[in-house]
Amino acid sequence: MLLNRVLALAALVVAHSSSAHAQQGPVNGMRPSDPARHALIGAKVIVKPGVTIEKATILVRDGLIEAVGADLAIPAGYRVFDLTGKTVIPAFIEAALAVDSADASAAALRAPAAHWNQNITPEVSAVTLAIPDATLDALRLQGFAIARVIPEDGIFRGSSDLRILARTTERVTQRELGGNTVQVMGPRSMDFSQFGGMPNPATPGVPGAPAAPTIPRGGDRESRYPSSLMGSYAIMRQTLLDAAWRNECLAATPTTTLPAEDMNALDALQPLLTGAHGIMVDASDELEVTRLVQLVQTHLPKSAITVLGNGNEFRAQAELVALANSANASFIVPLEFPQAPDLVSPMAADSVSLRDLMTWRYAATNAKRFINAGATVALTTHRMQDKSAFRKRLAEAMTHGLSADEALASITTTPARLLGIDERVGTIETGKIANLVIAAGDPFEAETKFEGMFVAGALVVAMPDAPVLAAGTFTATTSATTPKPIANELRIVIDPKDSSLKATWTPVVAAPVEVVEPVVEPVVEPVVEPVVEPKIETDTKPDESKRDGARSKDGAATAKRSSVTEGRASGLFDGVPFGFEGEVRVSLAGSGDGATMTVESADGTRVTFSLVRDAAVEKKPEDAKKKDDSTEKKPDERSTLWKDALPFPLGEYGRIPNDPTTAAITGTVLVKDATIWTLGAQGTLTDGDLLVRDGKIIEVAADIMLPEGATLINGRGMHVTPGLIDCHSHTGVSGGVNEGGQACTAEVWIGDCIDPTDIEWYRQLAGGLTAVNQLHGSANPIGGRNSVVKIRWGEGADAFRFTQAPPGIKFALGENVVRSKSRYPSSRMGVATFLDDSFTAAREYRAKQVAYAALDANARAQALPPRPDLELETLAEIIESKRLVHCHSYRQDEILMLLRTAERFGFRVATLQHVLEGYKVAAEIAAHGAGASSFSDWWAYKVEVMDAIPWNGAIMNKAGVLVSFNSDSDELARRMNMEAAKAMRYGGLSPIEALKLVTLNPAKQLRIDTFTGSIEVGKDADFAVWNGDPLSAFSRCEQTWVDGVRRYSRDEETSLQAKVVTARGALIAKATSNADDKGKSADASAAGAAGGRGGRGGRGRPTSLLESMLESREDALWLRIARGQDPFSTKPGDCGCAPTSDVVPVAIINN
Repeated sequence: MLLNRVLALAALVVAHSSSAHAQQGPVNGMRPSDPARHALIGAKVIVKPGVTIEKATILVRDGLIEAVGADLAIPAGYRVFDLTGKTVIPAFIEAALAVDSADASAAALRAPAAHWNQNITPEVSAVTLAIPDATLDALRLQGFAIARVIPEDGIFRGSSDLRILARTTERVTQRELGGNTVQVMGPRSMDFSQFGGMPNPATPGVPGAPAAPTIPRGGDRESRYPSSLMGSYAIMRQTLLDAAWRNECLAATPTTTLPAEDMNALDALQPLLTGAHGIMVDASDELEVTRLVQLVQTHLPKSAITVLGNGNEFRAQAELVALANSANASFIVPLEFPQAPDLVSPMAADSVSLRDLMTWRYAATNAKRFINAGATVALTTHRMQDKSAFRKRLAEAMTHGLSADEALASITTTPARLLGIDERVGTIETGKIANLVIAAGDPFEAETKFEGMFVAGALVVAMPDAPVLAAGTFTATTSATTPKPIANELRIVIDPKDSSLKATWTPVVAAPVEVVEPVVEPVVEPVVEPVVEPKIETDTKPDESKRDGARSKDGAATAKRSSVTEGRASGLFDGVPFGFEGEVRVSLAGSGDGATMTVESADGTRVTFSLVRDAAVEKKPEDAKKKDDSTEKKPDERSTLWKDALPFPLGEYGRIPNDPTTAAITGTVLVKDATIWTLGAQGTLTDGDLLVRDGKIIEVAADIMLPEGATLINGRGMHVTPGLIDCHSHTGVSGGVNEGGQACTAEVWIGDCIDPTDIEWYRQLAGGLTAVNQLHGSANPIGGRNSVVKIRWGEGADAFRFTQAPPGIKFALGENVVRSKSRYPSSRMGVATFLDDSFTAAREYRAKQVAYAALDANARAQALPPRPDLELETLAEIIESKRLVHCHSYRQDEILMLLRTAERFGFRVATLQHVLEGYKVAAEIAAHGAGASSFSDWWAYKVEVMDAIPWNGAIMNKAGVLVSFNSDSDELARRMNMEAAKAMRYGGLSPIEALKLVTLNPAKQLRIDTFTGSIEVGKDADFAVWNGDPLSAFSRCEQTWVDGVRRYSRDEETSLQAKVVTARGALIAKATSNADDKGKSADASAAGAAGGRGGRGGRGRPTSLLESMLESREDALWLRIARGQDPFSTKPGDCGCAPTSDVVPVAIINN
């Protein structure tokens, strides 16, 4: 691996390391004759984007470009390459070549003072990583001469290294490039297979624990954490905080003992804090770009940011362009485009969303959109499974609007500038390194062959001495004497594709002879029944000579035993057209547009023919017609797709920025003559009016005058309620709702992973829902921090945040948290002990901070600052009543345990979630002051809820407990009004009190009731308009308003749905046409490729229980799709712990 690094011309090393090249040994034998001086003459030279020199000369000396121009004298001693008709361009630069770094990471983790988590290895340097030969070859064939190598394993993956793409055997002149170093960071890619077969945990302090499994990478640091996207963000944030803490420790008085823990990893991150190194964030989708850039802006304000993209940035173009401008971030964008979706069956077509279809349609416009918007964009082969398809993908991007200059800049000058090496490479200018690509024609056409390549002045891809003899038609002539005359206009046709060799000529046609037929009297023959002979199948073909004359006399003949290779061909012919009797052997060799052909008869007589390409014959009439009609050809519609304004979210019901046809109604709004359920002091108003301005409720009364310019809503016969609020939801969370890798994950935050593109948001708006408490799942006793959002559909994740809501956290009790046998606790009594231990640790953590803050300046200078710990910081906030606890709970004994634990540590539980045995301890819950967010009528879906009853909510409500009903379900959240109505049936609550269960009460539980939950003057204008009694099963939501903005309208949805159907139909037709053009894939051609029992795609009957279970699950998913249901939606009672992927559930809660 070191050898590859040494022989690379470009050596970019970490700032605190010294750069060095290996010494070359003495030549053993004859010295190479390569003079290291070259003259490339006669070529079209594209110096840089926008600058071209025709018939130019390039002088290369000792690896550098000595001169370039149109009229240059060639000094003596230069090797001359005549490139007339060729095009020379700067070699490409790969800005992000990810190389397997698993071994390097493992070595780093085995070193003393390595990080405790196997995903944190920033001390790994790409200097030690070898580029596989196959990758190097693939890149060079595509025109790349320089690559920035980056480690690909882990979360903090290590630092980069610049390489010249040269082999050890190629005599490349060594030159230092310099350039910028970046640290690479990105969320962990999840491998769900890791969760199987984990050992039973050891009980703390008890000997005799079971033996640990074989650890492949990190020794005793091997961990399942993080097992979710939000876990990845938590450990990234904690590591950056640790790096800053380490910096403070290193700056302390020298006599102070410095900490040894985490030294290697944290020391490697120090250049990021000062801005000496840049940071490259690896974003797997467009939402990740925003999350990662914001994380870096917060913790590494001095570091230059490069986004290693995913190709889907166009789905959030407006937001990302604005973000890049504010953060001065650059993009490295892959050219891996999705294939046309498989629409072999109607069920398969129904399962493909408009979002997926639009992604396929517009993915190739990604680079053009961002370049046109002024963003800095370099193109990369990263994420491409087949790097040899790069030029083909580049041509596709150009078909979709990318200009030649933009394309060239994105792979030469732009990456050179990003890497800090633009003074050395990227253009064909004097003094720069001679990295050159020689193209046979237009270098931006995928079919054009790159015939030669210079890397640092060394010819690493040799050019052919002459072009090979290509397929075509050649005129044959000879000056020699043949035994008989040769055929008129003899031509030879060469076709390497089928290795065929043919001869054609113009046959001599004799004058027709008039034949006079004698007149014969007709003779009447007796009728005889025909005798039917049995048909005998033979391989004998009809004797064509009897019908049309001999083949050799027809003007065409095909050689027998023909062979056609590059520049050579041979075969056996009838000798007549060549002037011989009998069979002759023909052999030819040549290049370009000419060849020499030798014809030899059986007696050894030889005649030599000259072959010259006949361009006139090769030009087909249809080609000429195409050329004549070229002016009438319509432009490719794909070239302007980048100009299309795209909605956000992309796909169904998205809104196009600044488009009045999809813009949400806002401003001053008056709802007139409606029944208004204020749930406040005004009660319910009949024929009341509601005035909204600037997102706030201005007035609630009768007969309000319509302000000038206001939007009027006729509320006659309508009911207006506060927007509904769901106190327990898992909607719109990317990357899993559980971080199950540890028993306490108080450091993780749902807010890191808000997904504003989840279609469930729009569906829930259609049910009148306006605000949601996004909760961590119930996989561990102390889960992650919550996120309270408003459903501001059509905007980004930041717009969703309910910033006034106090922070909270999810706890969990019961079956879910003790299912895992790979960690402590694994019993209910262990949970109680674990909570005590965690809060005790938090108290001690806070005490250390308080004690350090109380030190005077001299004493503080002699002490190390306490290490920040996000987990303990969160728990300390709970004890200080700065963070609300929302606890998943069912059984009365566990409910009481939690309440008593909270009281011992001096805080109150905000809500008991589900709390289906709450009716048994309602008085105790009320006395503690906790809220109860329950199901309306769910019971008996698992053992610990067997005692649940539908009167639970009403009983707790009458006992003085603040009660709400929640969904814990993507689907149930669409009809929360019906959940509230059940409290009238089970418990006899009044309509007002029932409606409060899904409006004002959850607002109080989340401490946001001063902003929402009721229709009162001064509150946010969050309300829903119903066409009847909101608690009736026959009523439906007509409009939903959030902050005075209409986010849903049933009338608008009708028109939008029609547009969705039309758009899907058009894209499906294009996708089907595309598939027809390119041929069906193997998967598509397999029986039942997309549905039903044939869904296994020809795999046959399952051979194991595991496969059988997977197939059953696959069938169930397709059935749900066929019924119009989301197959992966969270269902009531799951609390995020039901499997949400196609993996078979395993013992540990992995989701």
